[in-house]
Amino acid sequence: LTDPLVTSIYPQLSVLTAQKKYQEIGKMLKRTSMMAAIPLGAFLIVAFFLKSHIINSLYGAQFEPAVNPFYIHLMDAAMCAVFFWILPLVQSLGLNALRFRIYIAAIILGTIVSLLTVNNYQASGVAWGLFAANFFITAAFIFFARKAIDKLKNEHTTIVTE
Repeated sequence: LTDPLVTSIYPQLSVLTAQKKYQEIGKMLKRTSMMAAIPLGAFLIVAFFLKSHIINSLYGAQFEPAVNPFYIHLMDAAMCAVFFWILPLVQSLGLNALRFRIYIAAIILGTIVSLLTVNNYQASGVAWGLFAANFFITAAFIFFARKAIDKLKNEHTTIVTE
């Protein structure tokens, strides 16, 4: 679902970055995120109350233990769908070396969370590990992209005023 969106937004972000239209980038991404977050938020609320029914209806009562991991993965997928634009933004800003380091840190974080929670929460513990890794990636990418954009804005302002 998100791959065509990622593929289509990368050229737009690259053009806006090259044209130094940082305000437009922020507006576009905020609007895009809100358009996705509102229906996905409503969907997650409904899915929370129906998660047992969904698993039992689709797979049978023997899969009842999968209800919580299913919902954790669903939250993770929703988060990734809302912020589908973050990887193209990072790429358009040329932050690829940083991207690699963030992925390594996320793998370590996800592994640690999984190892710490798997004994008590079984499959849900592993799901929380994956969620933690993806949350870290998204938060770090947003943080460093904003930092890079602020730096570019300051450089552009300095050049324009000189």
